[in-house]
Amino acid sequence: MSAIGAANAPSNRLTFLDAMRGLAAVGVLLYHYCWRYTHIFPNATAYAWTKYGYLGVHVFFIISGFVIFMTVERSKTVMDFPVGRLTRLYPTFWVCCTITWLLVSICGLPGRETSITQYLGNMTIVGPTFGVKPVDGAYWSLGVEMIFYVLVYGLWLLKLETRWRVMCWIWLVLSAVITFIDRSGLVFLKMLHVGLLLNYTPLFVLGILCYQLMKNRVRKSDVALVFACLLVASALFKGSEVVVIGLSAGIIAALSMMKAQIRIPKIVIWLGAISYPLYLLHQNIGYIVIRYCSMLGLSRIAGIIIAFTISILLASVVHVYVEETSRKKLRQHVMHLVQSRDTGRR
Repeated sequence: MSAIGAANAPSNRLTFLDAMRGLAAVGVLLYHYCWRYTHIFPNATAYAWTKYGYLGVHVFFIISGFVIFMTVERSKTVMDFPVGRLTRLYPTFWVCCTITWLLVSICGLPGRETSITQYLGNMTIVGPTFGVKPVDGAYWSLGVEMIFYVLVYGLWLLKLETRWRVMCWIWLVLSAVITFIDRSGLVFLKMLHVGLLLNYTPLFVLGILCYQLMKNRVRKSDVALVFACLLVASALFKGSEVVVIGLSAGIIAALSMMKAQIRIPKIVIWLGAISYPLYLLHQNIGYIVIRYCSMLGLSRIAGIIIAFTISILLASVVHVYVEETSRKKLRQHVMHLVQSRDTGRR
């Protein structure tokens, strides 16, 4: 939340991005409840029209390319970006991970239970990236987001963010070349794939392009960069996935240019605002709810609606009392400690 979701939003929110997050989050929920659930409980009815909902995560990555590049550009000190990211991500994640682990441990969910040691490994956020069994399968994308944060922050520290166009071309070329030659199973190439996010490069680059479009920094020649993104994406993803990726990026680009003219329903904006805790909480907890509804004799649709409702309510509570309230206090406290340390060194 990718990490996705509202955790990536700057303080002065862009409502069209919240709307895209909200719709992407709904897509992911529908995918898990209506399609993926049947992989665990094969007797449940599957709804094929929801099977592409997982592409909501790809949309999250495009949005992250936009928002994280914007956020790092606004940083005034070396600590602004890391403190801002960590205080946004970790408190909400710790609460959601703990709630999920406790409910799965108490209620049971075949094949998805984790030990206390695995739970503690998940609390680092990056644990699943390094082989720790995730408390919730949705957590895989958070490791991708964290690596992207490090890469963008590194560019900013080296004062290369103004060379974004060159960096994006280099990144895309690396993704294409290494994807093409990575058939030997070499550990080094696999490490490059993970460390440079080469499987997701086109998504983040499209997001960066949308941000630069909003800032009126693009040139006509950047159309070639868009086509390069789609070309590399076609080598990494299926045809239908590339279509969704291209359409999503196109919508974000269009909204970037006309954001002041768009009126978005408040419910969609709210779904975007709560999308980070919603993403973290929905999968396993929703599966538990659907499973128990089935055991009680309720219909499949009723179970999905109840799971959807409970997930949104839980996410709303976490958003209001943790993501918004505690995060701000924690950020202020951490920044005060950093400033006090710097003052003491002078």
